[in-house]
Amino acid sequence: MRRVEVRCCCSPLKLLGTLPMPENATRFNFVVMPPASMMAPPLGRYMRAQKAPAYQYLTLEFSEWFAGSMSGYALKADGVPIETLRRIPGFIEAKE
Repeated sequence: MRRVEVRCCCSPLKLLGTLPMPENATRFNFVVMPPASMMAPPLGRYMRAQKAPAYQYLTLEFSEWFAGSMSGYALKADGVPIETLRRIPGFIEAKE
């Protein structure tokens, strides 16, 4: 596994964070965890079991980006909100 940058597709100079990705993969399906508000509470003695929320998958592509005289390789977020990226296990948000 390698850790790769996740950049905004509209402004590639904007680093959103990093994600772990297999070594030779150029695209990868990431699991997006449901929001905490959708997670079932722990079962008590008298509580009925709740249906587990369905997981979503997000495919991100590792590609070259250009911004003026700068370039590099990163996963393109393609309009994915930062709130969604935060729900991917292993995502480390960039500090501003």
